[in-house]
Amino acid sequence: MKKHIITFLIVSTFAGAFAQNDRRHAIYILDAGLTLDTYCDSEMSIPEGCECPDINSTYNEFSGFSTAVEVNTAGAPYLVYINHALFSNNVTSIKINDYEYATVTRCYFDMQSAPTFASNFYGLYLNNCNAYTVEENHFHRPSLSRKNYMGVRVNNSGTAATTIYRNIFDEMNYGIYVSGTNSGLQMLCNDFNNGDKDIYIADSHTSVSLLQGNQQTSAGNTFDGTVSANINNNSSHYIGYYYTENPN
Repeated sequence: MKKHIITFLIVSTFAGAFAQNDRRHAIYILDAGLTLDTYCDSEMSIPEGCECPDINSTYNEFSGFSTAVEVNTAGAPYLVYINHALFSNNVTSIKINDYEYATVTRCYFDMQSAPTFASNFYGLYLNNCNAYTVEENHFHRPSLSRKNYMGVRVNNSGTAATTIYRNIFDEMNYGIYVSGTNSGLQMLCNDFNNGDKDIYIADSHTSVSLLQGNQQTSAGNTFDGTVSANINNNSSHYIGYYYTENPN
């Protein structure tokens, strides 16, 4: 398999509001792979699995786009790997369509000054994706909004076992918004702070895993200062949610 690797770095900062449809994408991918990772300027090698120290790191930064990064495929098995990128003031920061095994880890999504023309804003949008890795990302707003700010939006991730794991959601209208068939999806060890609806299961046609955690291990999510609901389950199924007083 031929692997296409693309590295993208924005060195300037876009300020102020912009008109609808301006700056549509920073990166738009069709039937190719994408690797966005930290550039590490270190004289010594970093052990596998460890992060480069901040002082030696140059991060990919995306600010002021309708959709900063969009990745699409017709089913080709390409690698999509986005690690430790910084996103600010986008309508949608990352949208991935129809991919298997996409990885989005350790990214920071600053959603405090998104454009005024939109009503819905997304940190990460996964559409018809499965077997993805979404871990240790931070989705942030300084306060709740009347508009719809969603940390992770998931639509139709299928029946395979999939986990949204150890992410932080601050002041989101919807921390994780789920629709469609996602019967293998678990949401584990995430921290939700001062949000409105932390985990939102859209309607009677939506499914997630019927077990969140199990009898041996709790789901491990924490909920602090939630306004409306920790878990808003509008599906036609009951969900077995396992928790302890000290999930961590």
